[in-house]
Amino acid sequence: MGIRPIKVLLVEDNPADQLLAREIIFAAYPEALITVVDNGEKAIDAIEYCTEPDSPDIVFLDLNLPRIDGHEVLERIKRKNQQTLVIVFTGSTSEMDIAKARKFDIVDYIIKPIGMKELEATIVRVRMHIESIFR
Repeated sequence: MGIRPIKVLLVEDNPADQLLAREIIFAAYPEALITVVDNGEKAIDAIEYCTEPDSPDIVFLDLNLPRIDGHEVLERIKRKNQQTLVIVFTGSTSEMDIAKARKFDIVDYIIKPIGMKELEATIVRVRMHIESIFR
């Protein structure tokens, strides 16, 4: 009997950061099913127009996105389903961005770029968040 795959929505416009996020997710949970969108508008569409069985279990979200910014995406995600786990994966070190994101009960705030030591710690944290889905 295998572990059910988790559904991850990766919202990131930078291809190099998409690759890094995918590596983190797969290192933490190889069975993950990842959908990638590259702007806030597509992220909102992916969230708003999916039915409950297709909803992501976890969202990796950049804040600095084209079309609609990550804060608006985060608000819409939480409005649709408070239980969706959100990990902010962004280059923003702004205290205002961090506080605004934490207001929506995110599970982690990862600042890019990250070094190897931070990458390993991030993988462990992501694994813990994913495991919480199955409790």
